[in-house]
Amino acid sequence: MPKFYWAEEVRTTIYLQNWASADGGVSPHELYFGNIRNLGHLRVFNNIAYVYVPKEKRRKLDVKAKKYILVGYSDE
Repeated sequence: MPKFYWAEEVRTTIYLQNWASADGGVSPHELYFGNIRNLGHLRVFNNIAYVYVPKEKRRKLDVKAKKYILVGYSDE
């Protein structure tokens, strides 16, 4: 990865640390929100990802997904 992605790498590391617990106990996310975490959305950093293009934004013969590289997680 290019050096300009360094900030995203650090941000992703902090995001993952907040979701995970080091000793298998309660994570910071569980302490703050009071619910059990769901880790099903996590993917490997710097891996190929496909993003679905909605019907409204494509024409008949356009591709249904675009290829990207995962460089972090959104707050939204």
